[in-house]
Amino acid sequence: MENTTRPLTHVIKGIIIAVLLMVLDYIGQKATTELPPVVRYLPLVFMVVGIAASCIIYAYQTNGTPGFGDLFAHGFKTTAVVAVFIAIYTFIIIKYVFPPTAHDIDLATKALLAQGGILEQEARQKAIGNAKNAWVIEVSLITMAKVVTGLVGSLIGAGLAYLAFAKKKP
Repeated sequence: MENTTRPLTHVIKGIIIAVLLMVLDYIGQKATTELPPVVRYLPLVFMVVGIAASCIIYAYQTNGTPGFGDLFAHGFKTTAVVAVFIAIYTFIIIKYVFPPTAHDIDLATKALLAQGGILEQEARQKAIGNAKNAWVIEVSLITMAKVVTGLVGSLIGAGLAYLAFAKKKP
């Protein structure tokens, strides 16, 4: 049976994966109980599985005609879309939804004072400066984590899809 449907683009698949990751993250942030440490790794596992599934779906929808490189490229393009949307989401969450509170700044000031060799006013200014620029570090780390996990997912998905759907030459 020939599949004549037009394949979903990497953009659509990336948006679907990103939205599901955002919902998972938001639920995790709003959880009122302490979550087990293993739950912290669920978004990474979901990302790898989602990107791998994206490659497999792409191979199925194209009737196994793309090679390994094309499948990997499709997975990595999907990863790029996910990384962009998650970076924007992270920026908005850190900057506007859950900005650093006065309590966070007080804790950081106390931690800097505990290290010693710094005046209280200097420690407070450093804590305020760090709170204002925390989004840069967070967005960078989250984006890099998504790219690395997407790379792994692309490799796994392209390999599985190539083995399962590639047309073998007689």
